[in-house]
Amino acid sequence: MKTEIITGNELKKYLGLLDNMEISGMENGRYTCFGAFDDKSDKGIGILVAESLPDYILVKRIFVLPEYRRKGVATALLKIVTDLPEDLKQPVITYGAKEELDKKFLDAMGFKEVKSDYTYIEGTLGDYRKLHLPAKKSEYKLIPAEKITTNALKKFIFDMKKKKNIKLQELFVDDDTISDESIVCMKNNKIAAVIMLEESDGNVMLPLVFGKDTKAILYCFSAFYEILSGDFGPEECIRILLNKDIGKEAIEKIIGNTTEKKVLIYKL
Repeated sequence: MKTEIITGNELKKYLGLLDNMEISGMENGRYTCFGAFDDKSDKGIGILVAESLPDYILVKRIFVLPEYRRKGVATALLKIVTDLPEDLKQPVITYGAKEELDKKFLDAMGFKEVKSDYTYIEGTLGDYRKLHLPAKKSEYKLIPAEKITTNALKKFIFDMKKKKNIKLQELFVDDDTISDESIVCMKNNKIAAVIMLEESDGNVMLPLVFGKDTKAILYCFSAFYEILSGDFGPEECIRILLNKDIGKEAIEKIIGNTTEKKVLIYKL
C-alpha cells in the first residue's frame, strides 16, 4: 500500500471513492485530496479530503474500502496531515456525526474531543411551497449572503454562541462557503438568520442554518428552496447542521421524519 496526493493524473483510480463535490473542490483548489492505493493492482483503496484554513487543517472526510480496513490505511492517510515538518505544522480538526466517526481510531491518533453544541437533523424536505416570502413592506428582507461580509456573518454566529473557546464557526463559515446559494434574512437592517449550502451530492442536501428568529429562518428556507426547487423534491433527504439552541423550532416545521445526531469535533 502506498499514499499520494491525488491530482488529475491519478484521479481516475479514485472516482468511486471521491464524491462530485470533493472532486470539484479539489479542482478549484479548495480541498487537497490524498489517496491510498494497492501498489500491486494500482487500485485506489482509501481517500482523505482536507481543507487548509488560516489556523488549522480541517479533515473533511476519511474513507477506506471495507475490505482494506483495519490494515493501517486510514492511519497512513491521516499521518500525511499530522506528521508535517515543524515549520508547516498546524492543529488538525475533524468533525462528523457521532455514529459516523471512529472514536477509538481518533483517540489512538491522539485527537481530543472539543465541546460542541452542533447537531445534524435529518429528514425529508416536505413541501417548501407552504412557506412564504416576506411581504414587500415587511420588517424582514432577504438578500444574497455574498452581499454581507464574511466577518459580519462570523460575528453574527459568534454573538449567538456567546462564548469564545475555539473558533468553531470557521468550520462552517468561510469565504468559499458564501455562494449564490446562500441567503441572509435581515430584520430591521440587522442579520436575523443565515442559511448556506455547504455541499450537496446526489439527493442529500446539507445546508447550514444559523439564527434564532423562527420567521426569519422560514423566510430563508423559502428563498433557498426556490433556488434549488429544480434539483430537489419533497421526498429528498436533507441533513441540516445547526446549533442545538438555534432554529430547531423552524426546522421541525419544514422537514418530516426527523432524526437528530450529535456532531462531534476532534482536535489534534
